[in-house]
Amino acid sequence: MSFCPLYRRGLNLKARDKDNTGEFKADPGEIPFIGSPPLTISTVEDLASIDNLPSLISYSPLNIPLPNGQHYTLLRRDLFDARFQLISESSAQEASEKLTFIDAPSDLVPGVYEGGLKTWECSIDLAAYLHTLEPGLKNPPCNLLEVGCGTAVPSLIFLHKLFQVGSSSDQSSRKVIHLQDYNSVVLQLVTLPNVILAWYSSPASESYRAQEDPHALELNFSEAGELALSPELLSAFTASLQDRNIGLNFISGSWNDTDTWIREKDIRYDLVLSSETIYRMASLPSFIALLRSSSRVSHGTETGAPQDAGGEPPPRPICLVAAKVIYFGVGGGVMGFERAIEEAGGQCITVFEQKAGVSRRIMQIIWP
Repeated sequence: MSFCPLYRRGLNLKARDKDNTGEFKADPGEIPFIGSPPLTISTVEDLASIDNLPSLISYSPLNIPLPNGQHYTLLRRDLFDARFQLISESSAQEASEKLTFIDAPSDLVPGVYEGGLKTWECSIDLAAYLHTLEPGLKNPPCNLLEVGCGTAVPSLIFLHKLFQVGSSSDQSSRKVIHLQDYNSVVLQLVTLPNVILAWYSSPASESYRAQEDPHALELNFSEAGELALSPELLSAFTASLQDRNIGLNFISGSWNDTDTWIREKDIRYDLVLSSETIYRMASLPSFIALLRSSSRVSHGTETGAPQDAGGEPPPRPICLVAAKVIYFGVGGGVMGFERAIEEAGGQCITVFEQKAGVSRRIMQIIWP
């Protein structure tokens, strides 16, 4: 199984306003580490308000290559559009501070920015793997966590498919999706807009599109375009989540704080995803602790997978981590991660490997 490699365009000059995939560029000494931001848990209603979103966003299609030679198309907000929002809605000083990590030659600024505005190669690998994996699952995931989600492409695959299903009032069919990123600004600028775009390009939005503009039903989502985020659209979006019994939360902050919150709330997930998150060896202990607490075996809680009709325990949670084999210039990679997982009592199983070009893997993490 192999996937088409993607070419990364740098952020210098005109190309800096375009999203990209490829190798990290990092200079940890460039900007000093200033500590972790406070943990913030936001509901979709908190973020999806007219006060928190621009009136208009531009988007481009993201074609995810599948093993059968076909593509799965998602819509993704343009990076230049997110950058423009920062400039237009902030004071000069605020914009300068926020734009530091966009204009910096580094993709990683320790304690400030962890690369979440861009779509990286391994997130596309993971999305494609999920697309092929889901039909074979005996029990579709009920509760999903994406760690270090950024543009949230793997979760968008899951959400886009949920939006193709009709409404449901059955509480046993409730889906809980938590999207975590270090930076709250990333969740606001790209994660939530991408979720809205996943809804807008699905059958779930057809009634809204027909009501607002009958011609919108004929939109070609394989082309770039713009979307007006009106109060009516946002209301229809949140109503679709409620109709389909989807709970959506956004978590910003460090992995340590997120781990503590998950343990305190005793939250159980049956699908945990992460991509391009093992690039720095120093952060592995907190990352692995979060993976372990979030993918521990569920015994049936309010937010965990319930027992089946026969009283059998739910299936073991699936934890998938996609990464490059080596992160040049940063220090992390698959070998160090596998060693750290084994030292923590877990096991790494490679479920996908790309050897051509930039070597990449998807690993399933299994805990005893």
